[in-house]
Amino acid sequence: MTHFHVSDIKAFSNCRLKWYFSSHMKLGLSPKSPAYALALGTFMHKALERYYDQPWKDATQCVNEAVVALGEEAPEGAVTILDNYLLWTENQDDFEVLVVEQDFEVPIFDDHQFAGRWDLVVLRQGKIWINDFKITGMPFESYSQYLQDQDEQARAYSWAGKQIYGDDFGGIMFTLIRSKPPEEPLILLNGELSRNKSQKTSWEYYRRAILETGGKEYEYEDMKWELGKKPFVYRTVMALGERPLSAFAERAKATARLMADPDVLIYPNANPMNCRMCSYQFPCSVYHSVGPKTAEKVLFDNYVTSTYVKEARDTAKENSVSVTED
Repeated sequence: MTHFHVSDIKAFSNCRLKWYFSSHMKLGLSPKSPAYALALGTFMHKALERYYDQPWKDATQCVNEAVVALGEEAPEGAVTILDNYLLWTENQDDFEVLVVEQDFEVPIFDDHQFAGRWDLVVLRQGKIWINDFKITGMPFESYSQYLQDQDEQARAYSWAGKQIYGDDFGGIMFTLIRSKPPEEPLILLNGELSRNKSQKTSWEYYRRAILETGGKEYEYEDMKWELGKKPFVYRTVMALGERPLSAFAERAKATARLMADPDVLIYPNANPMNCRMCSYQFPCSVYHSVGPKTAEKVLFDNYVTSTYVKEARDTAKENSVSVTED
């Protein structure tokens, strides 16, 4: 049985050479030292998993457990990012968590399965929703628009959710968390909170400081408005209709058939959008200048099989949900 992931579909569609380098279906290699943004995202997902498994824990406890689970040091600012997020959830998590880190499988054609992992499966307003976390440095408004209009993940996860949960499925939520931690609010020499609107703090941290200094929240409506324009956490909700989900299913099926073909043509798709943040720029340049065999040697010397790929290759999912046959 072959498993396809949304990352496979996106990589194959954008650049077949990157897919060949990175996919669990092919070489399955990733940099030995991943970029900071990728390392932070992986770490924060693990810390968030620990929180939603046991929500009475504070940010420091969750980060320390992530350190143990991943066997690596916490990225700078991880505790502050999570601490601010936990303050934000106090008034924003309008759901009941059903499952944390849920694997899923959906038939796509023959014995080939579309598979993946949802960060959270939750019950919200009588429907089952998927929540996915994104740790990002991009402006929330433009990133949210990109997720809704261009990125395949929303369609992929929504289609899978609809196949598994049927009419009980509501949609997908993306919780965007800024990758740069907020600073503590400025305190004046007289002990009062600064009303400097350019300070790089969050409303969540500022509100906590108001309460700690004995202030009244209603006296700082101007700061709430100003800091609210630059949030450190943002959640967008998408309930996609039948048409975009059906269109995705057709695209995914066609792409999966190509990926499953052992003789599929592999070639790079070099352009600024694909290449600017690509982790495979050096082996790709070797591929262009010397050839594929030398590029593969460079890869095996400088890249390793990622934890994600190891898990993706393990088809025995103990905690997996799937479409059941009647």
